[in-house]
Amino acid sequence: MLYRDLFRLILKLLGLYALIISLFTFLPKAFSISELELSSFIWIFVVSVIMLGFFIFIVFKSDMIIDLLELDQGFEEKKVSFGNVDKITLIKLGIILAGGFLIIEKLPEFIYQTFHIMKEQPEPSAWQKFVERNQPAIKPGVTLAISGLQLITGALLLIFRNKLSLLLNSSRF
Repeated sequence: MLYRDLFRLILKLLGLYALIISLFTFLPKAFSISELELSSFIWIFVVSVIMLGFFIFIVFKSDMIIDLLELDQGFEEKKVSFGNVDKITLIKLGIILAGGFLIIEKLPEFIYQTFHIMKEQPEPSAWQKFVERNQPAIKPGVTLAISGLQLITGALLLIFRNKLSLLLNSSRF
C-alpha cells in the first residue's frame, strides 16, 4: 500500500467519524440553547452547511488535501507494508473502531438517562429553579433519544462494516 493510499484512508475515516460526532453533538445542543427565532435557525443552517461542506471536502477531496499538505512526501520508501493486511481490512478496522467507540462511549449515558427518566422526579425547589434559570434546558428525553441514536449509529457501523468499507474504497470516493 502506498503512503498516499494510507493517508487517503485515514482522511476518509476521520471525515466519517467527524460527521457522526458533529451531528450528534452540535445539532441537539444548538436547538436546545437557541430560542426558536429566525436568526437562530439561520445560524444553525449556516453552521450545518459548513460542517457538511467540511465532511464532503475531507471525504471526496482527500487527494487534494494530501497534495496540498504534501503528506505523502519525505518518506524513504514509497510503500508502507502491513504484512498481509489489505486496504479493505484497514477500512473495516477503522469502521469497527468508530462504531465500537460510539457504543462504549454512549452506552453508560443511555443507561443513566433511562434510569433518570424512569425514577420519579420531585418538584424542584425555588433555589434549584433560580440556579438553573440561565442554563440551557435539554430535556432528559431528548438526551436519551440522542444517546440512543448514537448507539444505533454505532451498531449500524458495526453491522454494515463490509458494505461501508467497499463503499469507502470504491473509485467514487
